Amino acid sequence: MEKDHNFIESFNPDIKIYSEEYQEYFNQFDAGKENFMFNDFIRKEAKEYLNSGDGVTYLVFNSLSNGNVELVSYFTLAGGAIPDLLYTSPIP
Repeated sequence: MEKDHNFIESFNPDIKIYSEEYQEYFNQFDAGKENFMFNDFIRKEAKEYLNSGDGVTYLVFNSLSNGNVELVSYFTLAGGAIPDLLYTSPIP
């Protein structure tokens, strides 16, 4: 099955720490149907991680030539692991 991909022509990264001021970008962020958990995390859980001290999320924006920016990725540094919600089997 062939997938459509969007490619960044010119990448001008600008990394920012998570803040509610970027909420409009969280709502536009879409990692795809197969990766819906990434969409949910940035919209619903990143703030909780920051407030509880469990982790800090960094936003990766691409600065466009027209002066606009787009959120293209994010990463979270956490002291523990983010649970894998798809894992259902107990460890033997």
